[in-house]
Amino acid sequence: MVRQFLVKMDYYSIALLTLLFQIAVLVAVSDTAAAQPKEPTTLPGPCLEERKKISQYLKMAQKAGVGISPYETALREIDASIAAGGDDKKIKDKVDRLLDSLTQQARNLKTLKASSDGSAPPLGTDVGKPVTEKAMEVLLFSLVNQHRREAGLPVITPNAHLAALAKAHAFDMVRRNFFSHTDPNNRGFKDRIAGVKRRHLCENISTVPSHFGNGFGMVRQSDKGLMNSPGHKTNILRATNLVGGVGVVYDTKGGIKVCQIFGAN
Repeated sequence: MVRQFLVKMDYYSIALLTLLFQIAVLVAVSDTAAAQPKEPTTLPGPCLEERKKISQYLKMAQKAGVGISPYETALREIDASIAAGGDDKKIKDKVDRLLDSLTQQARNLKTLKASSDGSAPPLGTDVGKPVTEKAMEVLLFSLVNQHRREAGLPVITPNAHLAALAKAHAFDMVRRNFFSHTDPNNRGFKDRIAGVKRRHLCENISTVPSHFGNGFGMVRQSDKGLMNSPGHKTNILRATNLVGGVGVVYDTKGGIKVCQIFGAN
């Protein structure tokens, strides 16, 4: 078990070093801002090197304007557990989950940056008109089924329960200012779908800033980013996914948070 844990930590160490480089490129910081930050002051104890890398990542993310509040809180709670002499195994589990969340955040940011090519958003007769969240959800769902038809797959049938779960997570990301499959209380996707009697459930999330136009322009950009990401595209085009729901919520800056949940019958 110890060996397995160390192997996993080695993987995360490599992944985090890679992500630190990626986020520096993503935000195009100045030479001064991109300079190697000072070594963070981190409490000695379990997973010291991993916690140092997490702290360094959070500092760079904060400079980039990326929301880090829930992750910063999680790291402080880990340090508090160490200071109180908490159980090493439980502390390692918390570090592991935090690494999972940060890895997912960085992947999402990379995908969205790659898809944000600066081109003008598609225009239509809706330009200048207010767009409701419901209208955005209808468009997003139709785009999913358009991709499936083009791939020769059966369309996904709307499911009210999955749509409610997707909407709730999109709203939660806005309300608590985070972007991840795992919320600030360390509740992940599996926790949120506990009790749902469907097989092979999966989730996509996306965030799009307001400069991609009105609601419809932002939805099209969200769809583009998800389809440009292999993992998200796989969820959209998985043959066994026959039911699903989407949630779209405006954030406080006029952008949107998006959540899609799909599953088998």
